[in-house]
Amino acid sequence: MLKKSIFFNIDLMFREIRQNPILSVRNLKVHFPVRKGIFKTVASHVKAVDGISFDLHAGKTLGLVGESGCGKTTVAKALVKLVQACEGEVIWKGDSVNFDTDLLNAPSKKLRKLRKHIQMIFQDPFSSLDPRMTVGNIIGEAVKFHHPGSNMEKIILDYMEMTGLRREYFKRYPHEFSGGQRQRIGIARALATEPAIVIADEPVSALDVSVQAKVLNIMRDLQKRLDVSYLFITHDLSVVRHISHEIAVMYLGDIVEIFPTQKLKSGTKHPYTRALISSVPAVFPGQKRKEIILEGEIPSPMDAPPGCKFQTRCPYRTKPCESIRPMLKPVPDRDEINSDNRGQNHGARIYTHRVACHNLGRLPF
Repeated sequence: MLKKSIFFNIDLMFREIRQNPILSVRNLKVHFPVRKGIFKTVASHVKAVDGISFDLHAGKTLGLVGESGCGKTTVAKALVKLVQACEGEVIWKGDSVNFDTDLLNAPSKKLRKLRKHIQMIFQDPFSSLDPRMTVGNIIGEAVKFHHPGSNMEKIILDYMEMTGLRREYFKRYPHEFSGGQRQRIGIARALATEPAIVIADEPVSALDVSVQAKVLNIMRDLQKRLDVSYLFITHDLSVVRHISHEIAVMYLGDIVEIFPTQKLKSGTKHPYTRALISSVPAVFPGQKRKEIILEGEIPSPMDAPPGCKFQTRCPYRTKPCESIRPMLKPVPDRDEINSDNRGQNHGARIYTHRVACHNLGRLPF
């Protein structure tokens, strides 16, 4: 009995560790000033990211989706400080030495040490590679900086092999490769520092469908082998369904819904998410689908309405939508409720499905 109790407590401990996020983003805001006049005074701000919060867990993939211009890429650049956030916290919890470090306010010396843990795969597989450097130098540059004294050539060749690049490519230049091969170079470069997190900004959007599948499968295999976490940014819902464990939907700088991937087909609750899913083209000719047509104007990110930003296009808007900004609220599903009733969930229940909508519970779906 004592032995069973010990193993039970150990299991709970590891379950708690896995539930703790490796990266926590809280109230992240990125506003770009709009300057006018002779003296270039600030007239207003483009609110590209307007107070979003989410968690990224170890060994998991969070898909970030939304229309073009909703702020997905700005989120990615803000996390690695390629653009300056004006407010919020990005808390790194990946190791015991730098536990609970705010990346946005960390001193440059400490941030330089942390950069090897958070790497980025850029959207354009050609412009993100230096045309004057060989593949070996591109991948090896980060290894040389973050792992001095290591066997650099062996590390480079190992990651080239992991990503499906042949050894003879070591001394070739980016222009000698196809788009899919260039993206593999970008993936190898990002993984060569042995990061805990990889931020992938539309890594397969510029590739053919067959090449997309190969790159996605490589990323999934590497995640299983290296236990790396992905923040996967895309506008393609079929791609995000293939690779993600959770999905966050953005609209005009806000996250309107976060849900497990298995709910993508029929378990979503926000009207915008439903409309986004219905816009995906049918796979087979003649396949009937109910498409949700959104009417109304998309607000400007410089002059968004004070309440819900989706109110100008939402068929279910009510009076509170016009003045009160909705916050993400937990949505318990039947399995979670049944587990709570049976006493299978120990400690505080963390609901993974959250929706920002005033009319949650009154919608017809």
